[in-house]
Amino acid sequence: MRVRLMLVIMGLVAGTGMVVTASPASALPTCLGYSVYSNSVDVYERLTTSNNSRDINCVLGIGNRGYTVAYLQNALNTCYGQGLSVDGIYGTYTSRAVQNVQRFHGIRVDGVFGPQTNLVMFWPYYHYTNRCYPF
Repeated sequence: MRVRLMLVIMGLVAGTGMVVTASPASALPTCLGYSVYSNSVDVYERLTTSNNSRDINCVLGIGNRGYTVAYLQNALNTCYGQGLSVDGIYGTYTSRAVQNVQRFHGIRVDGVFGPQTNLVMFWPYYHYTNRCYPF
């Protein structure tokens, strides 16, 4: 409650006229798809709420399973050398790998893949091997 009030005050003080609130990660939907992004040369993907939604306000954490977890594990291996088994199961090792990424980028370390981690994380190029795109 205190944090939310502080964010509201900060939003108003900043003169934007917008009220900024933060939702707990547990209130966000699970990442169930990916969206394709491109620049003039390359194509890359990032996890989203559903396929092609471009909505990164979603989470993955311990207990999640499926192709989105496998895609995350592949990106953690390709871009950060984490050495995970790409099994589509978000377990202790995937959580530790996400913590390593969070630490590397200087963001809150909790082992949960959420919007903040999604924003800073490097993702593999679609057309090149062993190259990653920093957003």
